[in-house]
Amino acid sequence: MRLAGGCTTPQWAPGVAVTRRLAATRPPQPGAIHSAAVVAAWAPPYIALSRLQRGRFSPTRFICRATPARAGPVCSAADKRYPLGVKIHGNTMRKVKTSRHIAIASSLFGAVIIAFAYYYMAVKYCLWPFVGMSSSGKGEFGDAFGAFTSLFSALGFGGVLFTLWLQRRGALSQSFETTVFSLLNAHGNIIQDLDVQKLDGSIRRKGRDCFRYYFKRCLKKYYDEEVLTNPTVLESEIIKLAFMRMYSEHRHNLGHYFRFIYNIFRYIHESSIEYEEKLRYCRIVRSQLSDYELLLLFYNGLNTYGNEKFKPLIEDYAIFNNLPLDLLLNAVHKSYYASTAYELPTSDASQETPPK
Repeated sequence: MRLAGGCTTPQWAPGVAVTRRLAATRPPQPGAIHSAAVVAAWAPPYIALSRLQRGRFSPTRFICRATPARAGPVCSAADKRYPLGVKIHGNTMRKVKTSRHIAIASSLFGAVIIAFAYYYMAVKYCLWPFVGMSSSGKGEFGDAFGAFTSLFSALGFGGVLFTLWLQRRGALSQSFETTVFSLLNAHGNIIQDLDVQKLDGSIRRKGRDCFRYYFKRCLKKYYDEEVLTNPTVLESEIIKLAFMRMYSEHRHNLGHYFRFIYNIFRYIHESSIEYEEKLRYCRIVRSQLSDYELLLLFYNGLNTYGNEKFKPLIEDYAIFNNLPLDLLLNAVHKSYYASTAYELPTSDASQETPPK
């Protein structure tokens, strides 16, 4: 079988191994770690782990399931496409690291238990190193290791403190996640309460459909008018004039909405979690935003109210990653934000540098 990356793979039943230009003579064994291969089997699929990166194991970016030879390429490690694969997220990496830590801790604990058990049996039944030793001799031998008893006591106390720290950290993380999802729930309620009324009080638009109305029937209209009436004014100033006209007309709805969405991202930004986790939660919030919400946030960030505080957050966390650029009022407006507002330098969050 020939892959998209230009490499070929030997075939075995029931599975297929995808290698990086490496010849293989036998199928991989279940449970083995293959640093240069992604192993696919009918059931269950193997997950290969890459080489040590930054002192820790990290899963490869894809899982390939076995397919017949006539199915064509299984996956491509060169262009990072996943036609039949499933991308592994950061949670899988954390589970792998946690499993290794648990295994190491269990091994150490088991070794200590076995040592103390043997010590007890050796003292009681005169095994090595107490063969032929009198009771007084055993007492002197035990006194010689009094310092070790103090050491183990100190280690035990340190273990208790470490456990308390882990519990506190877990409680804080759980509390943070609960707060974020509570804020998202409140955000949804705010959107449901939005409405645009006619002069007679009847409802013209309601809920998420209001954002489309604000953008197309208000902001775009005012922008076109400002361009015609102020041909010598800078483009950035025209945006502000049009936005303020729209905002002043619908302040009762948009003011609350803009403040709340800004404070969600601010809460994530000011938290004590790792930058990778902040990105993950920002993506969750971003996934709740419609196209026209993103467009209004785009021009809110260029306005006086959002330029100072909200725009830096937008550029730190690529909030406009899914922004429909073809709907912008003018294509040149994209250049008013840094490139990181649309896409971060690397796709791997663990390699990104936290904002200053």
